[in-house]
Amino acid sequence: MAGIAQLRSMVQTQFLSNNKISGAEAKKLIKEAVDAGATTQAQSDLLALREEFKDKFTTAGLRDFDARFENTFHISTGAAGGGQSPLTVMGQDMSHLPTAFKLSEVKDPDVKKLLRSMDLNIDGRVDHKDKDRLGLSDGQWRMFVFTALLAGKKVDEGDVFPQSLAGKKVVFSAVADKDAGKKWAEKMGASVVSDVGPDVDFLVVGNDGMTGKDERAHALNTLGHADITIGRWARFVIAAEAAGAIDRDVSVDPADAQAQISAGVAAWYDAYVRDAYEDDIANADGAAERAQLLADMQADLDDGFNLDAPDEHIVDSIEWQYEHSGPYTDASGSPVPFDDLEIMRLDMFPRFAGIGLSVHFVFDRRTGGMLEEFDVMD
Repeated sequence: MAGIAQLRSMVQTQFLSNNKISGAEAKKLIKEAVDAGATTQAQSDLLALREEFKDKFTTAGLRDFDARFENTFHISTGAAGGGQSPLTVMGQDMSHLPTAFKLSEVKDPDVKKLLRSMDLNIDGRVDHKDKDRLGLSDGQWRMFVFTALLAGKKVDEGDVFPQSLAGKKVVFSAVADKDAGKKWAEKMGASVVSDVGPDVDFLVVGNDGMTGKDERAHALNTLGHADITIGRWARFVIAAEAAGAIDRDVSVDPADAQAQISAGVAAWYDAYVRDAYEDDIANADGAAERAQLLADMQADLDDGFNLDAPDEHIVDSIEWQYEHSGPYTDASGSPVPFDDLEIMRLDMFPRFAGIGLSVHFVFDRRTGGMLEEFDVMD
């Protein structure tokens, strides 16, 4: 195979006699580079020469170079679409995906079903024969295959990360706090890397949707090139907390915490009742009506409320939210373990409402801090 120095000399002495590289000359350049086999070095050399002499190609020459390069190496030069490779999705290079593979290599049954519909020859292979029948370029074919792979994409909401990640490689993508995640993962024994590849063990993704790394990991898994566990940030935080990787002791004396909870509920009730009467008192029609409203407000404040066990469906909802949308955090931003949540139901029968009302609270049992209140419900 000709080296890059020989190829450069050929371009300068033969192809630039008229100061331009024609289509026929572009094809000959690629042929010379790969006559001993389409190697990675040949790809690199040709791309370097394309960049070096890009202003010397005729329009047809550049088009023929790109087409011959893609047909030879089954990847794009990245020149289409104003410089963005047609093999790029959400900023991720998809050139690692094969353009031909056996359906038996695909693990996901839903994806296999989709890809079988693309196997026009029904021969158990998704390959270039099918690409040619559809009239697609190699780059278009890759994207067609990749789209089918993503149609069966799943992130298992129930995936639980182990507390020990010793010897494992972890990637974080679009998470709430990548620096904190890296620190916790390393305490759990993992090494944190930036790119998804076949040697990665875990991908931790944000709670709000898929990312380019998520897509890449799924494609590698589906095609049998990797076995990457893909899980949500909320689940990872739970594992890190259980493993003791999040070392922050915010606890106070249990009696002080309970006193803080009681004071928090009482303060909420007082503010709620006063707010409910505020507009009516301000807009009362005369002193008598204002006095009656003030008396009713004081009576509601004196009657107070009852605290009881939370409704079961509320607890289930909070647990689901904790696992899928992320845990509650304390004042320092650290996650509050689920077992340290104090969930309460407040029942009241205020005069202004004329009906019984309930509201649920979530407190941090360690500190007594209020984490959330649910809207008042009939």
